[in-house]
Amino acid sequence: MNSNRDFRQTLHEITLSHPSAHPRLMHERAANHSIRLLSVEGDDLRYNCVMFALDGVGNQQYLDLLYQLPNDVHADTRFLKYLIEQGHLILSPDGNLIIYFANEHITHIGKINAVERIVSKWGRGHLYEHAIFEVPIEYGDNSHRYEPAKNFDFIQSFKEYIKQN
Repeated sequence: MNSNRDFRQTLHEITLSHPSAHPRLMHERAANHSIRLLSVEGDDLRYNCVMFALDGVGNQQYLDLLYQLPNDVHADTRFLKYLIEQGHLILSPDGNLIIYFANEHITHIGKINAVERIVSKWGRGHLYEHAIFEVPIEYGDNSHRYEPAKNFDFIQSFKEYIKQN
């Protein structure tokens, strides 16, 4: 559980603004944190947390599939739920992925780096390195560590997901 609700609410409000304003707003409105901005001006921010955490950013096969699909089918939190249900992502105390939950609903995913910090993409905004609960409040107060199954293949899993949806 996390108790820094005011700070996390501020982070939520910052993410509602245009991504170009996020670095300035973080500096002005969010004090006493260890969050570090990893994306820079000019980065392609057209990916989400799921694509980042599962190494789908820039994957041409994934992008080709997206052009053939309806707008509401993409690698999102519903896809994460599918991956867990199908055993492609496995609950593990040593997993390198962290999935956030609000009221049992999956809200966000990040990667855990070598120094036990989280690297994640916040909404349509930037890529950040942060402590576990230095995230916007809408991501929820619960998290669990996961690891990909040994045979996990992002593209193959996404193709299976498409067939079921």
